[in-house]
Amino acid sequence: YGDYGRSAALKPGDFEDVLHFTKTQIVKLSQEIVSGKLDVEPYRLNQESPCSYCKYRPVCRFDWQINDYNFLDSLNKLQVLEKIGTVDG
Repeated sequence: YGDYGRSAALKPGDFEDVLHFTKTQIVKLSQEIVSGKLDVEPYRLNQESPCSYCKYRPVCRFDWQINDYNFLDSLNKLQVLEKIGTVDG
């Protein structure tokens, strides 16, 4: 795996953990949508946001002047693996 922290490759166990985390998030988000939670919460990573190039901007309910962004921390691969709970990241 070379320099594992800088490599794009994942060890099999870490890959399974990422898949499990992703499936869990999909189920959670699906349940929220079905229950009626349709909040518009675009992310903001440093100065980056998808709002800059979103083609739905004219009809979007998000207004940066009154709504809050979902601020994300800038994490490296090992930090992400640790945050989602992998054991041998």
